[in-house]
This record gives sequence, C-alpha cells and structure tokens, in this order.
Amino acid sequence: PAEQHRAAVRQALDLIREGELYEINLARRFRARFTGSALGLFLRMRRESPVPLGYFVEAPTHAIAGRSMERFLRYHAGDRSLFTSPIKGTLARTGDDEGEAQALRRDPKELAEHAMVVDLMRNDLSRVCAVGSVEVSELMAVLPFAGLSHLVSTIQGTVRPDITLRTLLEHTLPPGSVTGTPKARVLSAIASLETAARGLYTGCVGFFDRTGGCSLAVAIRTAIVADGHVHYAAGGGLVADSDPQRETDETELKARLFLEALRAERDARA
Repeated sequence: PAEQHRAAVRQALDLIREGELYEINLARRFRARFTGSALGLFLRMRRESPVPLGYFVEAPTHAIAGRSMERFLRYHAGDRSLFTSPIKGTLARTGDDEGEAQALRRDPKELAEHAMVVDLMRNDLSRVCAVGSVEVSELMAVLPFAGLSHLVSTIQGTVRPDITLRTLLEHTLPPGSVTGTPKARVLSAIASLETAARGLYTGCVGFFDRTGGCSLAVAIRTAIVADGHVHYAAGGGLVADSDPQRETDETELKARLFLEALRAERDARA
C-alpha cells in the first residue's frame, strides 16, 4: 500500500539524518492474480517498453519476464575491459526531451542521487581493476525511454590479471544503483524496511560467454509469474531531501507501463 511505502521512506530518511546512510534505494512490491500467458505478457511488455535489454525464461514452476534499460556489467575477457552504466534520476517523459534533460540535470535531489551512485560504482570497480584504470567515460547523459527519462553514466576500467569472474561478481553484486551507500549498512536497512525479500528483482540477468566474459543487465522492470499470481516491483533512490509522496509517486510512474501491459493481456483473454 502507498501509505506503507511512505512510512518506510520516512524511516529511511531518519536513518539518513542520523548519519547511518547517505543514499538508499527502497522498492515497493505490486501483486496481482494472473492466469494468462506469461509469454504473452512479456511480448506486451516489450511493445510497451522498447528498451535495449530484455529476457524471458519459462521454468516448470514460474516464468520471468523482464525489460531492463540498465547495464550492470559488460566484461570482455580478451582485453580485460569492464564497464558499468548505472541509472539514477527519473523524470516523466512528456515529449519535450531537451527540456526534460535540462530539468533532470538541474534537479538537486536527482543530481545528488546520481552522483553518489557513480562514486559507489567507481569504488566497486576499483576493488577489481588496475590502479589508475577506473574512469568515468560518460557522466549524466539523459536517455529518453517510453514514458520516462533517466540520468545514465558509464564507468570503465581494466580488470587485474589475478581477478577471476567469480571474484569480480563477489565484489560488485548487488548493483550499487539499486542498493545505496554505504552498501553493507544499506543492505541491512533494506532487509528491515521492505516487506518481502526481493528475490531476482534488482539482481542481474544475462549471459557468460566462452571466453570468460559476461554481459549482465540489472533485473529491474521484471515480472515473476508463479502460482496464479504476478509479482512486480518498482523503487527509487532516497537522499536527504527526498519527499515521501514524490518517492511513492515515482514507484507508480515506473510501474505504469507494466500495469498497462498486464491490463492489455487480461483484456485480450477476457
């Protein structure tokens, strides 16, 4: 419920004011009955949300349908190059892309939210990359997607020869853009403030190639279909000047395209 999410946001802001946290991402879970086609739902999500990354998996007990625009990691084992492109900062898209880009770049709350995530991801990559190789190659680009515009940066580096793929993931998971800083304390706060375990949501989905590299997306905009229900979550980053109502509104804005796809799939089978 909206009020429950607003209450969690207020508790998180108390932790920020007390100096426990600098930034935290809080998610809100949506749940509905669903007996239709999981593949049909995914195809409608794809039409509603044309973004670069997507995935559909159907297992005996559940199905996963996701449409993500956020690159978590791309690692090329040949030259040991690594990059990540965290997204933080959101604005409803109205058609004035240039005006929205300027508004996003001028918003103190969105800038603070994004800057802290960039710094966190620089730190995470520095744990596995050669000294001096980590750099921000693109800072605060504004990318327009269906219904939303986002701030996106790209951080890259060269992985040290002693780092295995397993170690690389151990030092970078979970993604900084969907947790917060300092990460260890934030994970504890998320566990206490959110009503259910996230599961796959805000983890990662992708592939490992034969050379030892990987391509992974952050598992946002991801629906889980199981036991006659569909689960979906949406969240946002909180900093000191976040407003509980605005943060709750943002979860509904981010969930809107999925809910439209869900209604369309239901109507088609009615």
